[in-house]
Amino acid sequence: MEPFSLLLDTFIELANRIVNLEKIKREDKQQVFREIIDPLFIQLQPVVFNYLNIFSKAEEDVIEKQNYRILKDQTKDRKSNAKKTNHDYPRTLGEIQTLRKEMLLARSTVKAMARQIRQLYKDEIITEFAERILIFFDVSVCGIALDEFSILLDTDSYSQLKLVRLFEKVMDGQADEFELKEFISEAHDLLERKWVKVVNSYAAAKIHCLSAPNSIKQRK
Repeated sequence: MEPFSLLLDTFIELANRIVNLEKIKREDKQQVFREIIDPLFIQLQPVVFNYLNIFSKAEEDVIEKQNYRILKDQTKDRKSNAKKTNHDYPRTLGEIQTLRKEMLLARSTVKAMARQIRQLYKDEIITEFAERILIFFDVSVCGIALDEFSILLDTDSYSQLKLVRLFEKVMDGQADEFELKEFISEAHDLLERKWVKVVNSYAAAKIHCLSAPNSIKQRK
């Protein structure tokens, strides 16, 4: 990902564009797309891929350790084996926590920009793009029901923080690593589906904005 200073400068510039376009050229959807929606989507992608990578890495490590245990001794009880392999997880947990810290600022800034767009713009297609970004990171972000994601229990259901806590429970012998693997698989699948929703919303916003008449040209 980009250095934090460069990333922060990029989002500060983007925030200024959001405010300026709202005050001066709010009705020009083409400019809104080129100067706000498209740059935000570009900045969002590495954040999402980093987010997904955390769960992918966790899943790979769990599968690797399970396969090693099975090959070593297929006759022993799975829970006793899980306890014997728990000492391998501190390294994985440390790497996950490092990745979380690296993306914390970028994630927070992306969410702040999406919230600003949602608050300032009244166009439903534009605001849905912002809402989809927020929903990717927070299940119950908007306080409204949006398709299948509304059935999830709470914001932390598939969060990285819960992933960390579940790793810690496995290391302490309070949870089974098969439970950990199931959680990771479900979380990764959900995040991928939510990312598809973001991409689809971006495409809809692109068509909507770029097919709209340029209000500045019309006034000339």
